[in-house]
Amino acid sequence: MKILFIFLISFLYPSFSLCQVYEAINDQRYVRSVVNMDKMLLLNTYLVSNLKHFAKQLAYKAKIIKWGVNQLNIKIMDAKQSEGKIKWNLYNTFSLIRHMQADWLLWLHYMEAPVGEEQFDYIKYLKPHMPKLKDIRDASEGMTKIQKVYSMSASDMAQGILDGIKYNSSLTASDCVTVAQHYSNLSQWASAEKWIIAGLKSLKRNILQPELQLLRGPSITELAKVLGLIRIKRLDYEGALQAYQVALKKSPPDAKLYEEHQYLESMYLKLFGLDPNIEEYDNSYKSEVFSLCCNGKCQKDKKIQNLYCFYDTKTSNALIIAPVKKEILSVDPYIALFHDVISQKEQKILQSVSKIHLMASTTIHNNNKAVKNYRISKSVWYASDYNDVTKRLTTFMEQATGYDMKSSELFQVINYGLGGRFDGHEDYLLTDKTRFNGTSDRIATTLFYVAK
Repeated sequence: MKILFIFLISFLYPSFSLCQVYEAINDQRYVRSVVNMDKMLLLNTYLVSNLKHFAKQLAYKAKIIKWGVNQLNIKIMDAKQSEGKIKWNLYNTFSLIRHMQADWLLWLHYMEAPVGEEQFDYIKYLKPHMPKLKDIRDASEGMTKIQKVYSMSASDMAQGILDGIKYNSSLTASDCVTVAQHYSNLSQWASAEKWIIAGLKSLKRNILQPELQLLRGPSITELAKVLGLIRIKRLDYEGALQAYQVALKKSPPDAKLYEEHQYLESMYLKLFGLDPNIEEYDNSYKSEVFSLCCNGKCQKDKKIQNLYCFYDTKTSNALIIAPVKKEILSVDPYIALFHDVISQKEQKILQSVSKIHLMASTTIHNNNKAVKNYRISKSVWYASDYNDVTKRLTTFMEQATGYDMKSSELFQVINYGLGGRFDGHEDYLLTDKTRFNGTSDRIATTLFYVAK
């Protein structure tokens, strides 16, 4: 039937070459019909089998290496005497020199030898028969058309509910992201947003995602960030901030992500005329007082010289059992010093985990992030539940201050180097003109001193 069809077309269109016929056959356009789905499933079976053979080759190579490690360890142990010391002689000296020069070159050659070239070639051979990018576009377009025709929600479709009927199938987070990307390409941001939300629900619903989820599948952090970017397109800045907060909470320490959040926050405030307090700092800002206080010669105001210390048992019920040592340093503005809060063990933990994550501290000015010479330090941001130390400190702050920590920002671990400093500034974001209009702002700052 196919041969007759090809000859018929050639007769009607003499200019239609055999090359074009070949291209037409290979341009399957899988979405246009389900007739090739069985073949595609069979192709998937071949690819899985091929991957299994690849795993076997890797396992065999790993087995040889483990055997070699065992043999090498035996030789090392044999070379040692009962006292644990090696007595060098003609034989073991020559053998060790030859081993170090020759055997390790053989090991290097074995380690460098490629594994699975046959499997690589097989995948390349089958690649022309696999769906192409245009098939993904066709499939995404088909999903959007079905959604519109039957007026179905992204959430229902992702859960396998089609036209009110629940099927024994569902979409993965990667599937949802693909449909969302298609809507984004069409600038249909509202629909894209709903599919990203469906993807987030899929991640929570399916703890074990498909095998490639570990290799390239989206994480909650990535999906939340994309959701934030889509909401920016929709001019939903408050929703975008909420999405970025989810991304920050679920991500490993990521200074860039936090800077994007700060940038978005400043844009949001400026958009509604709530000028954030992020003006360029004057390096001479209280420079004399700044220097005197840093070197310990700061003169106290007379009205704060006669303040006092006490055991606080009243700020929260937990302090009745475990009171904290509290020293009042200033009444207006209110400044209190808590003693014996963070143990040496906890200090070492924070120093140890933060070392590899520290990056140059940045500031925001006119919606631009930059490293400035009035902030000389490195820093990293951690969520309140990052580890046991941050969890305990969060609990302590809630009990000692009486504030609800659910609205608090991330912990910022800061390390100051030679001449390190942060020139005089305010932590609050809003100016006096816009402070009391219902917009949230920082109301308190807690500093923990971690000694070297």
